[in-house]
Amino acid sequence: MFAPISGAASCSECPAGFSAPQEGQAACTPCEPGTFASSSGTAECAPCPKGMFVSISSATGCTVCAVATFANNTGTVSCTPCAAGTFSATAGTVECTQCSIGMSAPYERSKSCSTCPKGTFAGRNGSEYCTPCEAGTFNPSARSASCQKCSAGLFSDVAGATGCTACPAGTTSLQGDTICTKCGAGTFSASAGSACSFCPAGNYSADLGATNCTACPAGSFSSSEGATSCTLCEAGTSSFSGSAGCDKCPLNTFASQNGSASCEQCPSGMNSGLGFLRCATCTGNGSYSGAEIWYDIRDTNAPKCYFDCCPDDMEKDRSGETLLCKESSGGGLSNTTILYLCIFVPVGAIILGTIIFFGVRYCRRSNNQCS
Repeated sequence: MFAPISGAASCSECPAGFSAPQEGQAACTPCEPGTFASSSGTAECAPCPKGMFVSISSATGCTVCAVATFANNTGTVSCTPCAAGTFSATAGTVECTQCSIGMSAPYERSKSCSTCPKGTFAGRNGSEYCTPCEAGTFNPSARSASCQKCSAGLFSDVAGATGCTACPAGTTSLQGDTICTKCGAGTFSASAGSACSFCPAGNYSADLGATNCTACPAGSFSSSEGATSCTLCEAGTSSFSGSAGCDKCPLNTFASQNGSASCEQCPSGMNSGLGFLRCATCTGNGSYSGAEIWYDIRDTNAPKCYFDCCPDDMEKDRSGETLLCKESSGGGLSNTTILYLCIFVPVGAIILGTIIFFGVRYCRRSNNQCS
C-alpha cells in the first residue's frame, strides 16, 4: 500500500501490475518485465513461471510460450526458439525435445522432426540433418541410424544409394568397394555378383577379366589351379584337352615332339618301351607281330606272368627277381625276350570269345612286340 499525500489518514492499495515492497512508499512501483501482479494491493511482483513470459512493465499476467519455443527459467521476458535438431509440439514448453535417431529438424522453431529417407541416416539424437550414405554403402530403409556396406561382389559408386549393384561377370569387389576390379589372370567370374575363382587344373586364363577358363589344348597340361598358361607335354608323352598331366606313350608307340596330342604306333619291324621318343628296329631276325596270346596262370604250361610294371621298357617277374625284359643296345627290346602283362579280370568279362572266371589272373602277351 502507499500514501500519496504526507500525513494522510490512510494508505491506498497499489493497482494490479504494481507493487509496494516497502512501508511508507509514496507511490507504487510498476512490475518489471518478466514479473507481474495480477491483483491490487500486491507487495511483491511475482516472476513469470517456466514456460511463460512477459516483455512489458506493469503486467498483470504472463503469456504462454508459443509452440516451438520454450522458457526454462522463471521471470523470462521472452521465449527461446527451439534449436535445429529439437522440436516442441505444444505451447508453454519448458524444454524442447531432441529429434530421435533416424530423424532430423534442420531449422529453428520446428514443431516436429522429419524422418530420414532411404539412402540417408541420422546416427544420434538431436540431428539437424540426415546424412547421405557414402559411396560403397547403402540404406534400403527410412529412419535408419546407419548405412550398410555393400557385400563382396557388389558396389555403389554414388552417395545416398538405397541398394548396391552387382559387379559384371569377369569382375568382383570387396565389401564396401565403390568400383569393381577385373579378375586376375588364372581366375574367372562366370556370373554377375560372384567372386573370382581359380581356374581348375587342366585349364587356364591368361587375361584379366575372364568370365571362364580355357581348357589346355591336347598336348599340354596345367597341374594346379590358377594357371595362367599351359605347359607342353615332353616328347615321349601326350595328353588330351583339359589334362592336368601328361601320360607316357604306351609300349610300342612313340611321340618324338614336345606337345604331342597322341602317340604314334611303331611301324612293322620296330618296337619301343613306355615313354619312348622313337621306335627301334627289332634285333636279329625279329619281326613285327600284332598277335595277342592269353594264358590262364593256373595252367602249369603257361609262361610266368608279371604283376608289377617297371619304369619305361622293363617289368619285374612275380617274385621280384631280375627282369626278363631289358633294353637292347639298339634301343629296342631283345627278340629273345617275351613280355607278358598281368591282368585281373572281373566277373563276366570275355576275352577272345571265352568266358572268364572270377578271381583268376590272366597274362597277356603284349602285341606289337618283336618275336
